[in-house]
Amino acid sequence: MERICRLREALAKYNLTPVIVARYKRNSQDVESALNTLKLSGVTAICLVGTYEPLSEFINSAQKQGFNPEYTSVSFVPSFDLFDEVNSPSNIMVTEIVPNPLNCNDNFCTEFLADMQASNIKKPSRLHFEGYINAMAFSKAAKNCQFPLQQSCLMNELNSLLVTDTLIQKLFINTENNNKRNVYRSYYVNK
Repeated sequence: MERICRLREALAKYNLTPVIVARYKRNSQDVESALNTLKLSGVTAICLVGTYEPLSEFINSAQKQGFNPEYTSVSFVPSFDLFDEVNSPSNIMVTEIVPNPLNCNDNFCTEFLADMQASNIKKPSRLHFEGYINAMAFSKAAKNCQFPLQQSCLMNELNSLLVTDTLIQKLFINTENNNKRNVYRSYYVNK
């Protein structure tokens, strides 16, 4: 519910509102009612909010019924999980908070890929990359705290990385507008 409110707030900044909102039961793949509601409304674009299993079920079912809108999903859904489950031609864009390490030209991405290769991980994903970034950030923050490690110190140091660490800034802070975070897009390529 909170994500839908944030979506509406984001749309309102551009004087937009959803044509219709359809929901499905949380922690289920029972998407049929939401699919029927949206299909009957005639919408041509859908912003999906949820986990990859019901979203892929929705997209695959829509395609089987001849309903082919454009889709977008927020970073709540890892693109690689969603894309692996979609088995029909579809137009999908997923926004995420970390870049695809396989398409990233940054030195940190190159270092990550070298470390993955050294660890015999042949197909590193964004999930690996997120873990790698988390470990790096935790390590940097923890080094600035006294032991035994206190939660308050760790949280302060993690937050300060956004201000003091150029690598973290490069990955997460929009260089054109420091009040915004970077958003990376992934596009589904039909199977």
